[in-house]
Amino acid sequence: MSLITIGITAYREGAWLEECWQSIIVQTDPRWEAVLVLDGGADEETRKVFEQIDHPKLTRIVCKENVGPYPARRMAVEAAQTGWYAHLDADDRLPPLAVDIILSAIGANPDADFVFGECLYFGDGQCKLNQIGGIDIEALAYGPIINGQSPIRVDLFHRVGGFAPELVTGGADWDFWAGVYESGAKGVRAGGTIYERRAHGDSVGSRRELGQVAVAETIIRRHPDFFSTEERRHRCLGNAHERVALAYRAQKRRKEAGHHARKAIEYGFESTRLAEIVRESEMPWYRYWLRRAAAKLLS
Repeated sequence: MSLITIGITAYREGAWLEECWQSIIVQTDPRWEAVLVLDGGADEETRKVFEQIDHPKLTRIVCKENVGPYPARRMAVEAAQTGWYAHLDADDRLPPLAVDIILSAIGANPDADFVFGECLYFGDGQCKLNQIGGIDIEALAYGPIINGQSPIRVDLFHRVGGFAPELVTGGADWDFWAGVYESGAKGVRAGGTIYERRAHGDSVGSRRELGQVAVAETIIRRHPDFFSTEERRHRCLGNAHERVALAYRAQKRRKEAGHHARKAIEYGFESTRLAEIVRESEMPWYRYWLRRAAAKLLS
């Protein structure tokens, strides 16, 4: 009997999708079912892998158009035939003991609404374990306090309202977990690693930094109870402006970077790095490019 649904959303992961699927079928605990959603616009390689994957406990869904990661995930949740749901991006993996660890935590805490645990980051020459000792509520001012793929009760997803339509291009996980906090839902820590996340430069998150201010403003507006204090609002907005400033700096768009660095400083995020971005934005263009050329030679 299946007790948990593993939902996978695929788009343009290619061979990584096969690796992801293999990590599911080798689970030591067989009490799972799976839902695999292929988003429209997927490339040919990913489609071929998708068509080759078949299993008695697998439900496959094909989107006719490109709906995006959060609507695709919602489809997977709605297709779940169990009371629990765990998400898996198609370029990531589950460690072999993941289902066993998750179901053990649920069995020992039957009133829990969600499970959180350690995540192993791999790829791009790194292998780092993110150890979670507990939940820091104040960190919710900066982003989601729980890994977006953490297992949840299916009814919790609906109680919180799922993913906000205005945040489906980025920030929906953060908004969701803010809603979970406000709902008073109970979480339990699993005793081990329950997720393996692939680190690669072309990840969805790495392409969304420039929209962080708009996301932060939306999160604040949607969760007035949590952001009732000026301190939390300033931390949220300052962090967002800092991230945007760094993203613009990486693109050599120094005027935009300087604007957001100033805003971050206004919100209390003073640092040597932000001060340097402001100085760069005020330099004559020839001095700025000479400075970058010298830094490149010294690196």
